[in-house]
This record gives sequence, C-alpha cells and structure tokens, in this order.
Amino acid sequence: MECCCNNFSVNKVIRRFASKAGNTVGKAAAKGEIKLLSAGKFPRLYFKFEKHAAEWSQWGFISKTAYNKRAVQLANSQIGGKIMGFTSKQGWVFRFNSATGEFLTSHPNGYIETFFRPKAGLEYYLKQVQLYGN
Repeated sequence: MECCCNNFSVNKVIRRFASKAGNTVGKAAAKGEIKLLSAGKFPRLYFKFEKHAAEWSQWGFISKTAYNKRAVQLANSQIGGKIMGFTSKQGWVFRFNSATGEFLTSHPNGYIETFFRPKAGLEYYLKQVQLYGN
C-alpha cells in the first residue's frame, strides 16, 4: 500500500507534529497555563534533563527517573538543615540543598520549573535570594 503523502514520509510528518506540539506545550507551561503533563509535577522534565544532566557527571551517571525523583524530593522538602529556601512575592518557590548543591524553582501553580546544580552553588542561591527574596 502506498502512502498518499508523496512529499512527506510518515516519520517526517510525525517529527514535525511532535516538534510543533512540544513547542506549544512548552510555551503554555512557561506561561503557567499548564500544571501537569505526562511528567507529572515536572512538565519540562525531558527538556531540563537534556540541558542539565551533564552537571551530575562528576558524581556519576543520573537517569531521567532519578533526576525527576530528586527534583520532586527537593520541591517537597521543608526548609531547615541542609535545605534552604524561600517563596518570592510572585509565589515562586526556591530551594537549595547545600549538601548536594541542587537548586530548584517551582511555579506558583506547583509544577517544577527547573532543577540543576549551579556551578557557583551557594553563591548562585544567595544571588537568587538577593534578586527575588522578600
């Protein structure tokens, strides 16, 4: 059976659709229009993992599942001990784990915006406090 779409292969069409859908979802998530997607509390998990996974290389390999688990764990952590944090006037939640160097921000709607290990560690976190703290 021949495909009726002579100019496009099926794979090409699927890739184009997925790319456009991903861009639309990403923009909506960035605007706060979407709280939960297939990645649960971390709708931009796959994008952020690809961007930040290399930061874990000095401690060994980290899988997407482990990355997500650590992000959710930090997002749900109470401030105290090794966990530093604050909520901005706009409702953004900031967390920093001083033992692991992990930094996280959560959108006021509750989903995780970003999770990574800044090179400057505590200095980076303190800069966020200075910029966005109450």
